[in-house]
Amino acid sequence: MTQQTKKISIVVTILIIIALVIAFNDPRAQPQQVEHRTAEVEPQRVNITSIEGPISQVAAGYGTSFALQPTGELWAWGLYFDGEGQYNTDAQLMHIPGGAAYVSAFGHVEHDMRAPLQSHAMTISTDGALWGFGANFFGQLGVGMYRSIGYPVRVMDGVTHVATGNAKTAAITSAGGLYMWGLNQSGELGFSPTIAVGSIYPAWLRDDAVSIAISHEHVLITKADNSLWGWGLYSGLGIGVTYPTIPVFRRDFLGRPITEDLTAIPDPITHKIMDNVAAAAVGGGHSLALTTGGVLYAWGRNLEGQVGSGISNHEPYPHRLPYPVMIKEGIASIITGTHNSAAITYDGELYVWGLNNSGQIGNGTNINQPTPVKIMDNVVQLAISNGIDSVHMLAITADGSLWGWGCNRFGQLGIAPDVVYMSNVPVMIRASSHTTVTH
Repeated sequence: MTQQTKKISIVVTILIIIALVIAFNDPRAQPQQVEHRTAEVEPQRVNITSIEGPISQVAAGYGTSFALQPTGELWAWGLYFDGEGQYNTDAQLMHIPGGAAYVSAFGHVEHDMRAPLQSHAMTISTDGALWGFGANFFGQLGVGMYRSIGYPVRVMDGVTHVATGNAKTAAITSAGGLYMWGLNQSGELGFSPTIAVGSIYPAWLRDDAVSIAISHEHVLITKADNSLWGWGLYSGLGIGVTYPTIPVFRRDFLGRPITEDLTAIPDPITHKIMDNVAAAAVGGGHSLALTTGGVLYAWGRNLEGQVGSGISNHEPYPHRLPYPVMIKEGIASIITGTHNSAAITYDGELYVWGLNNSGQIGNGTNINQPTPVKIMDNVVQLAISNGIDSVHMLAITADGSLWGWGCNRFGQLGIAPDVVYMSNVPVMIRASSHTTVTH
């Protein structure tokens, strides 16, 4: 490289940095700005076992657990979600104005000191407003800054569906618009994969998604005709190749629209995967699809057995299934973690498979499970935290009991870590609303 070339390279780098700084203050890069009303109130904490009333939904972040009640109260315990690295086994009430109707949370991907900064949660309130709190290192809260926030902040209105991924978020509005923001690793936000900064505000992507599943580096959506489509890192798309694909170049690297009429630009590189799909879930390189007839298909990375077909060695893709394969029938719902998968049958049987380094399979061992293994009966809902360590699972049973297993390093099972650091079998965190449980 000549001296002149080096100088040009330095100048270009400086100009790009300046442009990015300007972009984050450019109103055109902020298509979904709202008045970010906060819900900061004095923390209210209670022992988990003393929470009164039923629990309708659970969610799991890195070292953090969430429980949502039908009356709109949202409780959180375990690792504090502001990146401070502290924990509490008591449940803290997260004040959501009007009450929460749904919550989605996501933990970290890799084991490093920055891991807690990648845990964030998003919740939809009963009036359709979207609220976010927790880690915000990559702008995954969508509030126009990078500071982590320990209390719910309003992001946007009119939201019917939200999904969280590795330092990224996606939301579908009542008008049918799909918005995404946060980290952009493999073009999953509609930017070139070389532009990892993504967006710090909700950015519109398309209008034809009915549901969306995101995780690390690929995206799956279902459309109104029950067809399944995807983009991002190819290994999770079930089409046989591994390099990234970009769905659309509708915004430049400053986050600004390329044209005034965004819909005039065609949707090129979204790939159709399957038909007759009722739901989809994605992990750290693998995917699950549930058909309208209750048949589970899976594909993608399978080194830890997370696909569920047995450890694979399919050339030229060792430990990876490049196309969808049928795993199990009679399935009502599906759930994924980074290297784990789970399914609940029509009659409430819970099956789990994949990585088991934290005892997260729940079958009494710490050995990876390459095929589905039955763990519990009468399960109505399950949550899996993400990451390659400190993974835990939460389950609600038909009688209203709350169960957990896996890592308890941060008290995410509601038990002090010095009492139980890890459990490879399900333990009752909270009995039904009519009884109590002691540890």
